[in-house]
Amino acid sequence: LPVHRIAFADYPKSYTHTIYTNKGTKGEVMLPDSSIVKLNSDSKIIFPDRFMGPTREVFVAGEAYFKVKSKPDTPMVVSTSRDIFIKVLGTEFNVRAYDNEPMTRTTLYSGKVDILGKKSSGEQFKLAELKPSESYVTRMKEAPLKVLKADTIKIAAWRRGDLIFDNTPM
Repeated sequence: LPVHRIAFADYPKSYTHTIYTNKGTKGEVMLPDSSIVKLNSDSKIIFPDRFMGPTREVFVAGEAYFKVKSKPDTPMVVSTSRDIFIKVLGTEFNVRAYDNEPMTRTTLYSGKVDILGKKSSGEQFKLAELKPSESYVTRMKEAPLKVLKADTIKIAAWRRGDLIFDNTPM
């Protein structure tokens, strides 16, 4: 039997959940597959009531930390408003993609993720593969896209409630 892909857009709105965090607050969400997502301030996640089909698709705007439940036959695909897609099987990573910031950053803590782009035809293609402690960084209207060594302690500071002042005059 052919596999019919159920795209996120194919779900009726009544079958999806949209969770927001206000400015100055953080939140935590358990997805239908038991994956955990921590949302930073002023962030949003959209996900279906249950995952169906060959992928587990979610959308994020803002900043979120994912601890994805391993399901080798059903990868999770996290999309952002910047046409960057993060494909994972079971891993821990952070994505920062605020609409009002020019930079988007995906940082891997454990496991492996593929960063995908989208052609004008709608077809996805692989931009990069991240290893632990690497970040994939894009800037709007600037090239090239880069894989960089990540400062995972600084990037995770928001989850711990830490403030880090780096070269900031007092």
